[in-house]
Formats: sequence, structure tokens, C-alpha cells
Amino acid sequence: MGISKLWVFTVDPETGAVLQKEMLPLTSDIHSVRWASWSPDGKEIGIEDDRGYDKRVLWVVSADGSHPDKIFDYACTTYCGLDWSHDAKNIIFSGLAGNLLQLFSIPRAGGAPQQFTHDSGNLLHPRVLPDGHLIARTRETQWKQIWKQSLTSR
Repeated sequence: MGISKLWVFTVDPETGAVLQKEMLPLTSDIHSVRWASWSPDGKEIGIEDDRGYDKRVLWVVSADGSHPDKIFDYACTTYCGLDWSHDAKNIIFSGLAGNLLQLFSIPRAGGAPQQFTHDSGNLLHPRVLPDGHLIARTRETQWKQIWKQSLTSR
């Protein structure tokens, strides 16, 4: 497993050219950035920190990478993802509930997360739509089948 850092690119909207790029100087408490999401006002960044295996930590840092605030420890097995509610009062994230990834909401200030999906598939990569009433997300299911086939060609 490698270590992932958080980079911020400033892009010219007319040409798509990169005007500036910088790696945010994050505290050594944040091990490896697996996913990041800007708050709606652009003042903070939510971070999914990969601690190895299925261990994750949800952090919030200022837009310049300073003032880390540890929000919650949880389990996840892949790039689970997170996003902010439209009012920035909550963070929506994907984490393990039993053996499936489900969506949770946790107050920005921390506290107990609330699971709000109970799907038969894995739900990850949440994106809160601008109206704040809907969430787009990836749903992953897996089917296993056993088939038989003749060993001789006809």
C-alpha cells in the first residue's frame, strides 16, 4: 500500500490549463488520503484517511490543510467516498455495516453517525446534489453462478 497525498490544482475554466498546483501540507496524523471533498463554502476539506486494511479515519481540515479535526474512526474496504450536506452541517460517508458498505451521516462537529441506507448491495461514492434532497452514489452488487458446459465440441 502506498501513501497518497492531497494536491490542489487551480485550473483556467476557459482553457482547462493548470495555473497552479500545490500539495497541501497535512499533519502527520493523516496517514494517506484515500478520498477528499470540499465543503460547500470552500473553507474546509473532508478527508477519508486510509490507515491500512479496512481502517479509515474521517478528518476535516481547513482549505490550506491546517487545523485538522478528527471526526470519526470507521471501517471501509475500498475507496468509499464522502461528501458534504448542502448546508455543511453533516458529512455523508460510505462505511461498513456488517459485510456491506452503506451510507452514513455524521455531524460536522463530530458525534455518532447515523446509518441511513440498508441496501442489499454496496453503496459508495456519495455525492449530494445541489438541492440537498438527493444523493447520487455507486451501487455495487455481485452475483455468482455455476454453469455447466460440454467438454466436447459439436
